[in-house]
Amino acid sequence: MAGEIYLGPKGEEDKLTPFGREPLQINRIEETRSDEMASGRYVEDILWRKKEFVITYDEIKGEHLKQLIELYNLGEFLNLIIINEEGEEEEHEVKFQPFDQERIEVIGPWYWADVEITLRQVNPDASS
Repeated sequence: MAGEIYLGPKGEEDKLTPFGREPLQINRIEETRSDEMASGRYVEDILWRKKEFVITYDEIKGEHLKQLIELYNLGEFLNLIIINEEGEEEEHEVKFQPFDQERIEVIGPWYWADVEITLRQVNPDASS
């Protein structure tokens, strides 16, 4: 279904909960080398372009946060699958970046707020 997001080791991806999740943010990042020529002309070489995927939860249940922490603690490259608006799968090899969380509810199931995870693309691709 369009909008679904899956994350995990390749072949073992689990669906991330949509509850409390803001729309997926995709940032384009690049590494460049630039200089000024003797003539004063500015030149720039793009070394690579990648994507950074930011998934933000305004609120998330403890059990779903635990799933994210376990994925982070694997310390390995993960496979991100995004179901796009045409219902097609887009796959990206990503590295899970460190993140913070804030506890907001401790009675009954624990709830956490303002959890923002960043997944940085490992290999540049042509569609970046």
